[in-house]
Amino acid sequence: MLLSGDSLHDSNNNNVAYFNDPKYNAQMRAAALLSGAKRYSTYGNLDVSMFKNNPPWAARNNFNDRIMLSSHVGCFTFNSTYSVDLAALCLK
Repeated sequence: MLLSGDSLHDSNNNNVAYFNDPKYNAQMRAAALLSGAKRYSTYGNLDVSMFKNNPPWAARNNFNDRIMLSSHVGCFTFNSTYSVDLAALCLK
């Protein structure tokens, strides 16, 4: 439901594209009610349709980082373009 326009606010949205298409909002609501393989295939088909016919954004990258830090590490910053700022790390 990341791209659902059903709960957009002026700021602090998960839907950072501010995508709000009633057709796709209804399809996302319907897909959310499904389970199992039908849910996966419905969301997959919705993804293909949305990005073919009315793309909310262009994908640039997709970080799925798991960063483990000691409790002694401080000054941690993360940037979605450059990942961890190693020069900013410090010890507590």
